[in-house]
Amino acid sequence: MAIQYKLVADEIGRNIAAQRYGDTLPPVRELADQFQVSLHTVQRALQVLSQRSLVVADSTRGIRIIHRPSSRIIGVFCNFRKGNSNDLVVRALRRLIEADGYEAIFVDIPEKVCNEVDGVFWRYGWADGYISLYGTSDTNIDLCLQSFRLPAVTANHAYRKADLSCVDFDHCRLLRELAEGLYARGFRKIALSFTICSRRISEEVNAEFAAFLSRYGLSVPPEWITEGCEQDIKIPREARIARQFAAMLESPENRPEAIICFHHGLKFAAALAQQYGVELGKELTLAGTGSGDLAMPGVLPVEFSYQELAAGLWQLLKKHLNQPNAPSETVRLPPPEIRWESVTARGGAECAAEDRNCSRK
Repeated sequence: MAIQYKLVADEIGRNIAAQRYGDTLPPVRELADQFQVSLHTVQRALQVLSQRSLVVADSTRGIRIIHRPSSRIIGVFCNFRKGNSNDLVVRALRRLIEADGYEAIFVDIPEKVCNEVDGVFWRYGWADGYISLYGTSDTNIDLCLQSFRLPAVTANHAYRKADLSCVDFDHCRLLRELAEGLYARGFRKIALSFTICSRRISEEVNAEFAAFLSRYGLSVPPEWITEGCEQDIKIPREARIARQFAAMLESPENRPEAIICFHHGLKFAAALAQQYGVELGKELTLAGTGSGDLAMPGVLPVEFSYQELAAGLWQLLKKHLNQPNAPSETVRLPPPEIRWESVTARGGAECAAEDRNCSRK
């Protein structure tokens, strides 16, 4: 349950954003009467608002509201400790933001800082808008940005208490296109290896895969489906992939014909297949997110564009900068065209003909 003084601070913050007070807040006693709380509770709420750079105590005029002029600064929350493909997003975002005459400030926010309600985040001052990249989204920050009506977008499509605009890859569409394409080419024993650590994405992709199996009357062993979720984040990705591949490939009579991989580990998955003596391209096909330079028979990498993600984030934030009251929205970026040349159809001439006629769904 939220602490009372924080609830009062949030409500006063919303009133400030709605310009209900003018230049100063009402006297402390009047605020206490309005919210039906003690003077001490109001004083603590005012301390929170001061830490958030919303108000400042003026000994001659009471509690003054800090008006926020345009800074031409865009704050981007990063987590460089993860060191993954966000680096591509960072470079692309800097180019796009600076090309439009704004200054981009990238703030490395580890999880322990995000989880502090009154933490270091607010000491960086105000920016015209904010972008939250993967690994930096935090409920408290989300709620504060929403409360103060600050333009903000996020690249992390997840369950939220704050309704922020989001740009993310359409993982469900990619899963659907890969599964349907494999089925059209004669594959019937299809598994899903999935280690993306987002509960919402995990649930959506697994639901899409279950719908695919149901649509064609297919059934698979439990070990052919894995979920990527926050609870598994302390287990290294490679360990999770290796654990599932061992369950799928150790028994030659119960192996899948194709594995859809959602973990940017196609090269590692290919090495595991070879370790178990499975011949790629004949006995097993791997398809999914991975580097486009992974060229070998039986491996089909599909790489989402992080440059497109950066462009989508910046375009959506600019929309909110120009239209402060625009409703929040979610933009799904489609996968690129899938190049099926490396996949050999199963089932002879009939499936080969179906292969040639297969188009994107």
